[in-house]
Amino acid sequence: MFHSKLNDRLFAVLEEELAKDPVAHGWPDQRWTLARIKTLIGRRFHTSMTLSGISQMLRRHGWSHQVPARRAVLVVF
Repeated sequence: MFHSKLNDRLFAVLEEELAKDPVAHGWPDQRWTLARIKTLIGRRFHTSMTLSGISQMLRRHGWSHQVPARRAVLVVF
């Protein structure tokens, strides 16, 4: 059985941090990646998790990965 290093109370704090967006945490764009979340967890909670463990924890709490849609550029002449 997998046990998260973040209990429900700490996960709620993580969700608050993720809601701020990556730029608020010093990254240059709006994309949360597993690697960035791993860094955030290390900075905020002084613990380390694997990328796989983070992915499992997020899914267990109802989060899913999203790939930004590429939008076609409309050019009008």
